[in-house]
Amino acid sequence: MTDLIDRCAAHGWTLRPDGDGYELIGNGQPASFRSEESVRVWLEKQRAPTVKLPTFEAMRNQIMTGDARILAAQIPDQSIDLIFTDPIYSEQPLYDLLASIALRVLKPHGAVLCWSNGKWHRQNANWLEAAGLTYRYDFGCVITTGNAPMNGKIISKTNRLIWLDIDSQSKMRGYLADGYASAVWSRLHSEWAWTKNPIYCEQAINVFAPANAFILDPYAGHATIPSVAKVAGRDYIGFEIDPERADKARQRLEHTQAIDPVFLEEQVPLFAESD
Repeated sequence: MTDLIDRCAAHGWTLRPDGDGYELIGNGQPASFRSEESVRVWLEKQRAPTVKLPTFEAMRNQIMTGDARILAAQIPDQSIDLIFTDPIYSEQPLYDLLASIALRVLKPHGAVLCWSNGKWHRQNANWLEAAGLTYRYDFGCVITTGNAPMNGKIISKTNRLIWLDIDSQSKMRGYLADGYASAVWSRLHSEWAWTKNPIYCEQAINVFAPANAFILDPYAGHATIPSVAKVAGRDYIGFEIDPERADKARQRLEHTQAIDPVFLEEQVPLFAESD
């Protein structure tokens, strides 16, 4: 299956599972296939030119449409300060890919922040640890408005922000609340599906990413993290595999105003650090 994904990506197409078959995106209209063999047969008939991938600098402060597996290959080793993202919680391959990207592109003291929820955060952290990252902590973001039924019985009232890194080398540059009270942001702003509280996201960025940091979101969705990074004055790259969501993410960023760096303040520690 991996060879088919790579062959499709070389043509600028994305192949992904769809029910009992597969869906190909990027070749005009989406195409559906019932088996891997039917994908192979179809590929043999294609003569589309290989797509030239953008350079790292060309991706700076952009939402790129495509598969994170392919696009991340353009990012130099140890060039990213913070990976901040929100994968689909039930999809382990997304977490395996996230860890493999992080282990290569993160700077030695870089961090990974990964959104999850009350049901999935332990499993998600376990997947990322098994793939080579080091678990540090997970912060709670408590939902104070509305109900969010889960499995028909449990009312989920928390999002979890998982902090990981490489060999426990990352450090917090200030304070971040564990138990932050938040409204259901995606219901207040329904045009951006699955949005987490951008105020809390900005606080996390200020704690984990220095003023000149470069932030990567490999599963950008509707660009909550990239838009917050822009407001916070950090460089960013976002990857989004779905063309419609990627277009909407770019529209969101066009209407997001960055803060002039002269007005940015660093968080001052309340207590002196000791060796």
